[in-house]
Amino acid sequence: PEAFIKNLESYLSEYRMINDYIEMKSGRIINLQFEVDIFVDKNYNTSDVVTNVIKAIEQYMKINNHEMGDDIFVGDIEKEVSKVVGVLNLIEMRVYNIFDKAQGYSPTKTMQQILTPYMCANNGEEADNAEMEGNRQRIDLKASNKMLYSENDTMLEIKYPNKDIICRVKTR
Repeated sequence: PEAFIKNLESYLSEYRMINDYIEMKSGRIINLQFEVDIFVDKNYNTSDVVTNVIKAIEQYMKINNHEMGDDIFVGDIEKEVSKVVGVLNLIEMRVYNIFDKAQGYSPTKTMQQILTPYMCANNGEEADNAEMEGNRQRIDLKASNKMLYSENDTMLEIKYPNKDIICRVKTR
């Protein structure tokens, strides 16, 4: 990145006025993981429906569809999941910030309010071991009005869609 910045500075220096200046800084990535619970129509192949739900979330979250600093409306993702053929109902969606550098994730933590394992347990939800290991934090979607907030220098990303989009199914 340093060589790129120097090359860019050199290129732009030919076009600037004496009192012009440009400040450049690197962006930060916030890696996300989605857990989705859905009801699937028994007349559809569950595996196909899960694959299509994962694709819908992956497609919506592609970094080419958003700009740095864009907030994400979780309701829009929920609409995309609900449109998948075979999905009867979206039961719940949980979003986590993963920051496990050893696994290839960005170390950047979200500035949003998170749910601690204690809070999850008191809400009648299970606090899983991964939260307690400290490599991910559950984002409190209720406190953020179902928004994933981004700062002007951050990009929200699903690093490994096949691993970071988890779909649990109930059939009806």
